[in-house]
Amino acid sequence: MNQLRKGIAVGTDDYSKVIYDNCYFVDKTSLIKDVFAQNKSEVLLISRPRRFGKTLTMSMFYHFLSINHNKPEDLSSHVELFKDTKIFADQEFCQKFMGQYPVIFLSLKNVEGLTFEGAFIELAKVVFELASKFTFLIESKNLSNLEKEQYVKLIDTKLQESLPTVQTNSLIKSSLLQLTQLLYKHYNKKAIVLIDEYDVPLAKASVRGYYNQMVDVIRGMLGSVLKTNTCLEKAVLTGCLRVSKESIFTGLNNISVNTVFSRDVELATGIGFTKDETIDMLDYYGLSSFNNIVKEWYDGYNLANHEMFCAWDVVKFCAEAIRLENCQDMIPQNYWINTSSNDLIYQFLGYLTEQDAVDMQTLVDGGTISKKIRETLNYEDLKQHESDDFWSMLLYTGYLTVAGHSNFDVASSELNLRIPNKSIRNCFKEKIQDYFTKAPTQVQKATKILQSIFNADAEQLRVDIEDALAKFISVRDFSTNAPKEYYYHAFLNGVFSTQEGVFKRYTSNQEAGNGYSDITILSKDSRTGYILELKYTNDENYLVKESKKALTQIEEQKYLEPFRLRGITKKVYGFGICFSGKSCFVSVKEYLINIDNEE
Repeated sequence: MNQLRKGIAVGTDDYSKVIYDNCYFVDKTSLIKDVFAQNKSEVLLISRPRRFGKTLTMSMFYHFLSINHNKPEDLSSHVELFKDTKIFADQEFCQKFMGQYPVIFLSLKNVEGLTFEGAFIELAKVVFELASKFTFLIESKNLSNLEKEQYVKLIDTKLQESLPTVQTNSLIKSSLLQLTQLLYKHYNKKAIVLIDEYDVPLAKASVRGYYNQMVDVIRGMLGSVLKTNTCLEKAVLTGCLRVSKESIFTGLNNISVNTVFSRDVELATGIGFTKDETIDMLDYYGLSSFNNIVKEWYDGYNLANHEMFCAWDVVKFCAEAIRLENCQDMIPQNYWINTSSNDLIYQFLGYLTEQDAVDMQTLVDGGTISKKIRETLNYEDLKQHESDDFWSMLLYTGYLTVAGHSNFDVASSELNLRIPNKSIRNCFKEKIQDYFTKAPTQVQKATKILQSIFNADAEQLRVDIEDALAKFISVRDFSTNAPKEYYYHAFLNGVFSTQEGVFKRYTSNQEAGNGYSDITILSKDSRTGYILELKYTNDENYLVKESKKALTQIEEQKYLEPFRLRGITKKVYGFGICFSGKSCFVSVKEYLINIDNEE
């Protein structure tokens, strides 16, 4: 193979490094004009599956737009980076945009931690490193001493190790807004803000149990800089999911969103590889004989009715092929599946219905399914394990794509979905389907739990609940500031939601007697009632004591009254259930009800 051919930058997401290292670059520079000239929204959110090239795209934006802080009039580095690209031919656009803006480029993809404190420190490091790029502000003649002092706080080395306090929390929340204000004052030019992988901290926080704390910080950061900021020219955000407005974009009315089912062709084809771009790359490296194989394995994503390839897969395939003594010996691999965590997906496995299992098999067999897709997702809502959220998650993260020329039905929110290619189909079999089919479903577990309740079998109920806890939840799910029994209450509500039709009535937090009983169930014939009162303890030695205390509460608070008033109910079983982590203890007591009235 010709040794003069360009190298391949595998895993490199810095545009300048790709160009300076003379690596192959699929020219996506036309997207710069589409985003910053054609798209008129002040804030643009682009959601794409992982490994589509979002970070490299944002780096390209940064290097094209960012002003030379040492010599604002010097564009030599910009010319060097873009002279051989499509956008450089549009000199009118280049004169107006290239090197003309102060740019804030922030990536949140590495902001995570086992605890909120750990994640906050990582976020503080990111903010410190970002602010440190603008040290020229200290000498700015256009800033007041007070403004310079504000900036110095952002580059104080102590910030890198800051634990969350009122002061540091406030500093982080206002950091991006402050930087746009200071840069505007210095240059007399509005700033451009680029935020890559904005939703990663929220995804990690949801899995690890500190979502509310993290969403508060991210909402503060983004809200302050994006909402009614007179120093902002434009902001672009990328991520996998479109997080609900209520979560972090409250009050933000200047945002437009481009998702995997949006119909903007320019944006749709601007991230990821088109068919022609893929063919050109394969041809460049003498791999044209693999056109059909690469298409079968890595093609199939349908964005605005355009055929798109996963950029990571194509790059990895070419890189590994040219390393072989004979590239024709190349065998395609599943590169995509191990590129990031699948924790959010796995949270659903075991909670899905038998129909979901049928749909899963349909997909693996090459068929299509129709599902209601949520346009926005709140990571914390995913813990409700709704089926529609599961399929939405698969679509947004890249496991599925839109089938054919199906358009998003706004009225029904339904889309036809399919697996895009052979690589993802193998991923389904390896990472999802096998796990799904081997793990007992929530429906099966719920049936057993309910049967033990109907039988008033305390020991079997304990075994069934602990079995469900072991299979369907993580200890991280308990990491919440809310009372722990709230979590177990929600867990059981989710379990029993699959049993509609087995009982006549199911009530959560029913007003009864002198308070509110946690869970009440009425048998189909209305003749037997069941009351579940839930407790939590940090010490397993108190499980028995607290479960019996729960029974006492049923009696003292007169939770039996609603059943007594119905007249037809003959007896009620009270269950005191105390939880600790994935363990529990169940106490049960039978109460006979006097029948005073007919129903």
